Amino acid sequence: MVMINLNSQLEAISYRYGYELYLEDALYGKANEQRIRLRIDSELDTFHLKISRSWKTTKIELVLGAFASQVSTYLCGEVVSQKNVITNLLQDPEKQVSSYALEVDHKNFEQVGNLDDGPHVISFHVEAMTPESSIEHGLLNDKESALLELASSIIFALLPRPTNSYSNPEEVIGFPEGATTQVLVNKYERDPRNRSAAIAAHGYLCLACGFDFEKVYGDLGRDFIIVHHVVPVSLIGPDYVINPSRDLVTLCANCHAMIHRENPPLSLEDLKMKVLSN
Repeated sequence: MVMINLNSQLEAISYRYGYELYLEDALYGKANEQRIRLRIDSELDTFHLKISRSWKTTKIELVLGAFASQVSTYLCGEVVSQKNVITNLLQDPEKQVSSYALEVDHKNFEQVGNLDDGPHVISFHVEAMTPESSIEHGLLNDKESALLELASSIIFALLPRPTNSYSNPEEVIGFPEGATTQVLVNKYERDPRNRSAAIAAHGYLCLACGFDFEKVYGDLGRDFIIVHHVVPVSLIGPDYVINPSRDLVTLCANCHAMIHRENPPLSLEDLKMKVLSN
C-alpha cells in the first residue's frame, strides 16, 4: 500500500487553493485522533477540519469554532448556490467515500431551498472504510488521501478565491507573507513569489539531508521541493516582509514532516544534527 506524507499533502492542497491547511500538534488527548485546522484567522477559532479514526473507518469533519456564527451562515448560503458542484464532488467514484453528510439547519443540503436572512448552521463530514491507518505517524493511505482531497475541495468550493492585494510589489525584494484580505474575517495567505525566490536562492536539494528528487525519481521529481517557513506564518506580523533566502528553506517531504514533529518546529540546524547523528 502506498503511503502519503500528511504534511506534504497539506502543503500541496494549501498551495493549490491559496488557503493554509496545517497539522496542529493538539491530539485531543487521543493517539488516534488528529486535528487539521483550516486557518482563516490567527486568533479566532473560526472553523477547522478534524481527522479521526474509529473501527476500520477514517472520518473528516467540519468543526465550527466559538466565533463562527457569521461564517456558518455564509457557508450555508454557498452550499445552496453551489449545490450542483458539491453533488458532483460527492458522487465522484474515485473519491472512495463510504458515507457522508452535508446538512444546512439539520437538513440534507439537497433538500434545502432559498435561505432567509437569519442565522444558519452547517454540518459536514465524510468517511472512508480502511482497515489499516498510520495517521498517528503522519501518513495517509490512498483512501485517506482521497478523503482529505474531497473534504478540502468541498470546503474550498464554498470559500472566496484568495486574491493578492499588493499595490506595487516590484518595489520590494520580498513580499508580505501573511498579508490580510477582508473576506468574512481576516485570512492569512502565502505569496507564491516568495516560494519561487526561495527556490532560486536554495535550489531543489533538501537543505537538511541533501535529498535530490530529480536524481531519485528522474523527470517525475524534477523541479519539486517543499518550501518551509523558518518562523510559522501564524507568528509573522501582517506587514512583515519576507526575506526568501533567510526566512524560507527548502526541504524534502520527510525532513519537512520531521521538522514539524516539535512545537515550535525544529530549527534547520537542529534537524541537520539529528540527520548526521543517525
